[in-house]
Amino acid sequence: TEGVTFEKDEIDELRSIYQDQEPYEVLMRMAEILATNFTRVADRPLLHVVVDLVFHSVLMIPYGGIVEPGTLDVLVFGATSTGKGKTAEGLIRLYQRGEVISAKRCTTAGLIGGTVRHNQGFDVVPGAWPLRNGDLIVMDEAIDWTILQDLTRARRDGVAEFTHAGASQRMAALVRKIWVMNPPEGKTLASYRFGAEVIRDLARTEEDVARWDLAVGVASDVDESKIMSMAEPLTEEPPISEALL
Repeated sequence: TEGVTFEKDEIDELRSIYQDQEPYEVLMRMAEILATNFTRVADRPLLHVVVDLVFHSVLMIPYGGIVEPGTLDVLVFGATSTGKGKTAEGLIRLYQRGEVISAKRCTTAGLIGGTVRHNQGFDVVPGAWPLRNGDLIVMDEAIDWTILQDLTRARRDGVAEFTHAGASQRMAALVRKIWVMNPPEGKTLASYRFGAEVIRDLARTEEDVARWDLAVGVASDVDESKIMSMAEPLTEEPPISEALL
């Protein structure tokens, strides 16, 4: 890539991971490295693959003479304490990019923006998406499906827009998105014939479901011994350095 150079030892390090391997094998190998050395989340290779791909998705893609948003928009759903949020938070620490937004801030105003009234009038307050334009945001644990309807255009176009006092406010809001959600209250993944059916309860409209590029279900199925092994101290250096990741 133009503007990127590697030292010989770094090239050797990369070859040890990538050379003579199929793309799927590379992704699974990277998932193992990330889980063992950085997130400490056991037995969730596909979850690590998907979350890592979101971090590395491109901002824009030239296509058919126009430029389309390339940022991935991914849903991760499943029971509490299954490693969903911990995986995303671990990669945020590793890459030092992105932010986790709690459920309390996952509102239309909190994500897109709004106005705050005061004695002299009002101020425009950007939401998390425009503030993190070009970055990554994890929406953690809870968001009402009615709020998703307010976010449809921003998710599609990468633009945060709202109107106050007849004036339209527009801000760039092109962000990589990871939505971490639990099944609706009173339900588990086992409540559905197929895990993917839960998506229709989390987003009620076809358009909002279609905005997700990928959805990953996470069940409570990890062996206790594997979880305990991740609590043990690391005894070896990672096979690839943080700088190259």
